[in-house]
Amino acid sequence: SPRFGQILSCGSWIKDLLMTNDNLAHVFSIGARDDLVATVEETETKLLDSGRVTMYNQSLTNAETAASICEEMEEEIHNENLEQLPIYISVDKDVLSENVIRTNWDQGNMDIHYIEEIISRSSKKAELLGMDVCGELSGVQTEQMDLEKEIERSEAVNLGFYHLFQMIRQSRTFDKKK
Repeated sequence: SPRFGQILSCGSWIKDLLMTNDNLAHVFSIGARDDLVATVEETETKLLDSGRVTMYNQSLTNAETAASICEEMEEEIHNENLEQLPIYISVDKDVLSENVIRTNWDQGNMDIHYIEEIISRSSKKAELLGMDVCGELSGVQTEQMDLEKEIERSEAVNLGFYHLFQMIRQSRTFDKKK
């Protein structure tokens, strides 16, 4: 259920889509806090047992972990014959480390380079159909921040993901022309 009443939140829209859209073959959730993963594992057993959801907690803090997640995802994509299906990636910036961006949501500890690596590698296995980035500052509890600086950092992250998406789409288009 939505974390904040009946509003659509980062996690609730994924759950709603999984429950209402049979065309959604699989969700890989990367970066949720350990306690949130545990809550989902306790409350959403039917959804998890369906085999359509794979969750990785927020321990994506080093290259070895990122490589391991990439390998597991690639294996699962192959084993489930998902290579022929397009993928959609949603990035919530609150999983990122304060070194990358400060949020006033649940702050994560991930390095942006590892998320980019996962996006790049997964898009080599299946066509990247689309991507969104969420996790903007909410406008509350910002008095402890240099708001202008954090907005600039947030925009830089958004643009970085946009350019990564464009690069991936262009390389796929180029590969198809060969």
